[in-house]
Amino acid sequence: MPIPQYALFCLMVLVSLLISLERMGTALDEADIGGFCIWTCVAGTIAGLPILL
Repeated sequence: MPIPQYALFCLMVLVSLLISLERMGTALDEADIGGFCIWTCVAGTIAGLPILL
């Protein structure tokens, strides 16, 4: 994978992780435990993606 594509992939993963963390905070503010659990799983999956490289 060339460097520009790798950098774009890393940037996309970082932005996705930040969005999911923001959604986790929103779910906590609304006391939505189900939504919080889902967004925690999504954030965990996104955080584990770089390990696959």
